[in-house]
Amino acid sequence: MSTESLDGKEETGVNALLKFCYNKRTGEVLGRNGSSWAKVGFFYLVFYACLALFWAGMLKLFMATIDYEKPKWSMEESLIGLSPGLAYRPAARLEKIDSTLIHFRPGVNASYHHWAKDIEQFLKPYQEAYNTRSDCRSIPTRNCPFAVNVADNICGPNFGYDTGSPCVLIKLNRVFNWKPNTYKSLDDIRNGLTKYVNHKPIEPTVKNRDLTSGEGLIAIQCEGENSLDREKLGAIEYWPRQGFPAEYYPYTNQKDYLAPFVLVKFNRITKNTVVNIECTAFDKNIKINRYDREGSVKFELLVDE
Repeated sequence: MSTESLDGKEETGVNALLKFCYNKRTGEVLGRNGSSWAKVGFFYLVFYACLALFWAGMLKLFMATIDYEKPKWSMEESLIGLSPGLAYRPAARLEKIDSTLIHFRPGVNASYHHWAKDIEQFLKPYQEAYNTRSDCRSIPTRNCPFAVNVADNICGPNFGYDTGSPCVLIKLNRVFNWKPNTYKSLDDIRNGLTKYVNHKPIEPTVKNRDLTSGEGLIAIQCEGENSLDREKLGAIEYWPRQGFPAEYYPYTNQKDYLAPFVLVKFNRITKNTVVNIECTAFDKNIKINRYDREGSVKFELLVDE
């Protein structure tokens, strides 16, 4: 950078920079006089004002297409599709968010505290709803939250993680306006599973009386992923039922809605070995594809001695 001084000599370095910032002789600032800066400022003022008005108009137009009560696209029109998936809790720690391994040592609070606390936090709204909505306890309706007394669960105060018989919570992901079409018997389930050639053979264990009670049951079943895992898994219990009662569907953004869940308790699981577990949902409107994780969820349990 260089400029000429009054005596005709070329200025360089710091003097040239200072003169560029402010030229006393011409009154220019950063190479422009007041008139030039006014024109540039007016141009950008108009330009950004028009840009802001354009985006405000587009945003207003976009917001006008949004329904705050239901999604614009649902079921077959949405990316989620017609078939809800399964999910489980406890969720992994943030630093291992992609992990599906539940690893702990019974009797060591630091190793299982996160798992038990995560389920406890998830269930807190359910217990609060049960305590406050007495009208929903005896006659559940579509306007009621899932009415169960969480305090009566089979898992214990630390959901079994302190004793080595952990509970895992299974839930069905919400799909707006999805309606179940439940199986009514074990034979009905067996016949329905025959169309899924990419799913492992499974013998349903849900009780027929559960399938036929109320409006039906979206049954679930948890098993070892292969024969070796099944040997290591031990006995399994489900609470409050082995599935999700159909009377709590469809989900249509009801006020205070709480989706049904199932606590799955794994008794006498083999210690010091990773056990791969797959839980599957049974309903005529739930597609099962183990490769694409449709209709099922997988996780691993590792219980140290």
